[in-house]
Formats: sequence, C-alpha cells, structure tokens
Amino acid sequence: MPAFAGPPEVPPPEYQPMQFVDDEGCLFVRADVSGWTVWVQHLDAARQPVCDRVPTSLTLPDRAPEASAVDAI
Repeated sequence: MPAFAGPPEVPPPEYQPMQFVDDEGCLFVRADVSGWTVWVQHLDAARQPVCDRVPTSLTLPDRAPEASAVDAI
C-alpha cells in the first residue's frame, strides 16, 4: 500500500480519536484539511508503514430505530 493511501475501511464520521488501526494492523492518523478529514498512514523512522498494531474496534452502540411519518400518525 502506498504511504499516501488511506485505510481500506474509513472510520464513520462519529469516530473522534486521532488514530485508527485498520484490519491489517496498520496505523493511520487523522488530519483535518480545509474542513475535510483524511487518514494519513503513519510511517516509522525508516519511512515504512507501521502495521503491527491491534485493529481498532468500530463497534458502535445500537441506536433506536427512527420513527417514520406513518408511526407519528
């Protein structure tokens, strides 16, 4: 994977931490650029991707289903 590529799976917008580890154990760091969030792969001192981490769990709490217009009647 090139150093400029983002993670194969992008965290949801609700994800707030500054670091994210993908399913392959590669570390990415959040960067906010002109209002956009991008995930930049973290490189070690030898400019190699850091890929020895435990993947981030993206399990979010279940939300109650939203009421539809029919339910409101």
